[in-house]
Amino acid sequence: ATVLLQDGIDKTAWINEFNKKAESEGLAVAAQTWQSHRFGNLFRQSIDFLTVFRNMVISIILVVVSMATINTFVKIVNERIQEIGTMRSIGFKPRHILLLFCSEAVMLALVGSAGGIACSLIVASICNYLQPLYNAGLLSEGVPFRIDLWAWDFAWITLLIVGLTMVSTLIPTWNATRASVAKI
Repeated sequence: ATVLLQDGIDKTAWINEFNKKAESEGLAVAAQTWQSHRFGNLFRQSIDFLTVFRNMVISIILVVVSMATINTFVKIVNERIQEIGTMRSIGFKPRHILLLFCSEAVMLALVGSAGGIACSLIVASICNYLQPLYNAGLLSEGVPFRIDLWAWDFAWITLLIVGLTMVSTLIPTWNATRASVAKI
């Protein structure tokens, strides 16, 4: 059987007290932590495998998102080359054009990240509220599905997206501002 202790209870002290009481009453039972159970090592190995698998999936997703972001912003800049030529012909300096395009890219990245964060928080809140059960294996009961969100993950993903949009906007814009106005 499994016992879930309330927060604040020292599990080691509880296990020792339980085992002493069971032994004094002649009961053939013993309490132990899940880590010291014979299936504890199997569970830890399974979690390690799932962590590697999760990291692989996240890496694939990041590569796909990165390629899509770079491709989108390169196309956006290339479609606006005539606009860059017009700005250059009325006196905009290349640095002003770069600043304008990079500012737009950062704003789009931040708005997109804010939308993604909002959607993530909503979906996680719904899942955590409903707590659907899933079976983790043949020998286990249903386990509540819970999504733990970390602010650090949101921060580094947002910085990654902002960085990608900056680079994917900066390079084609730089090339377009270097071209002669007559060629644009």
